[in-house]
Amino acid sequence: MLGSLHRRHRTAKFKKFLSKLDGEVPDCLDVHLIVDNHGAYKTAPVRRWLLAHPPPPALHPTGSSWLNLVERWFAELIGKKLQRSVNRSVPVLERGIRSWIKDWNADPRPYVWHKTVGQILNSLAG
Repeated sequence: MLGSLHRRHRTAKFKKFLSKLDGEVPDCLDVHLIVDNHGAYKTAPVRRWLLAHPPPPALHPTGSSWLNLVERWFAELIGKKLQRSVNRSVPVLERGIRSWIKDWNADPRPYVWHKTVGQILNSLAG
């Protein structure tokens, strides 16, 4: 899990994060980024950066339905770290989140779908 915390959405900060990914993630891995719907991810400088660094990471807005497993990770962050801590300032909160990411990466646990897409759709059609 690579994270980047910023107080404001800015194209320059996002490009810096993309460069960090480009330098740290092996070329053999697919990169998927979960992003909100902010315009910083859709600017011309970001599009140019993505085109200049093939294969580009896939950008997924937070409303994407397959992200339920990513939401589980955020639920763990909230339930096991943020709700159990007292953060008297934004920098303290940010340190806590960075610490959580570091601890997670020391012992990562993948989330695994236990049902096929067909099984899920059939249960919804019920």
